[in-house]
Amino acid sequence: MTRGFTCGAFAAGVMSFQLAAMAGTDWGVFNPLPGGNGTGDRDSLGSGISADGSTVVGTVYLPSGHFGAVWKPGGYAVLPQPTGTSTGGASAVSADGSVVAGSVSGGGTSNRAVFWNRVNVTYVPQLMNGVFAGANSRILALSSDGAVGVGWSSGMAARWLNADGPGALGTQVPSPPDATGLATANTISDNGQIIAGAAGPRGFRFESESEFVNGAFTHQCSVLGMHADGQTLVGYSLLNGRTIATWWNGVDPYVLPTPPGFGSSAWTRAIDISDDRSVIIGQVSVGSDIRAVVWRNGVPQLLGDLLAADGADLTGWRISHVSAISADGRLIVGEAFNPNGKLQAYVATIPAPGGLVVLGGGVCLCVRRRR
Repeated sequence: MTRGFTCGAFAAGVMSFQLAAMAGTDWGVFNPLPGGNGTGDRDSLGSGISADGSTVVGTVYLPSGHFGAVWKPGGYAVLPQPTGTSTGGASAVSADGSVVAGSVSGGGTSNRAVFWNRVNVTYVPQLMNGVFAGANSRILALSSDGAVGVGWSSGMAARWLNADGPGALGTQVPSPPDATGLATANTISDNGQIIAGAAGPRGFRFESESEFVNGAFTHQCSVLGMHADGQTLVGYSLLNGRTIATWWNGVDPYVLPTPPGFGSSAWTRAIDISDDRSVIIGQVSVGSDIRAVVWRNGVPQLLGDLLAADGADLTGWRISHVSAISADGRLIVGEAFNPNGKLQAYVATIPAPGGLVVLGGGVCLCVRRRR
């Protein structure tokens, strides 16, 4: 059921909005997030959720452009634009919802990395530079406390320190030796010390130095998410040009099974993982048919089926994309095609897995492939 929401006031330039103090994490079984009413093919995108489940971030599409947004169970607000910028989007949020990050554009720059730091009930934007002044950049993930952001800048994996202040340069996250192609940092551990992503066609993990991780079939793979401690990674391996959902226990890859009803031509990918490692979320697709998937201890189920079995009315909806999961593995954020055929952000609550064995070591309902 969709709840009633109250829109926060939009404010441009260096001003900021105030989002009334709201507590709790009761989003309901399936909660489409309001805010967008643009004229294109999407209303809103859900990109991140705080570890405690209280705060969701993403992008709303309005007639005047697209903007970063914050949702709470009782309301939402548009994030303010830094002076000289005109559009934006939020990609990540800290564990307690006090720091949001993403990118903004305008003023002659396609994308500029940005932190939004909450002061009392006000989020204040802090515009950053790329790895050199004026370089295109975007923050994709945050450490638990919001002190470190990672993403990309001008084809390089990059890292930013929130404490460096407005206009500070990002620093390049080194790619492994012999890496080729563009690089991006997609995810970061809670303590901000471990970073992972992709450099060209290969996944990598950086701690004191960068090292490649191997796919389950060939060297080609990409890391999209990681456990809070940085020791378990999720993403995909490539097989004949097709993506296959994969998780890594250290450096060992394990293949996640394809949901029933999808044949050998299906593409799958894993995107995020819960704190106890019992829940992994991702997607499966055949052609243009994309569906959100939940693996609970390696057993796949379409998210739409799981929600419908728990009483959600999904008439006219296709639950297609997932982006992030709360620490306890109960709340999932993503996008779905609404009855009007547009992508719209949502928050979904799934039942506790109940009695299943947690993924770890070699104990899982997955197929392990080594090379």
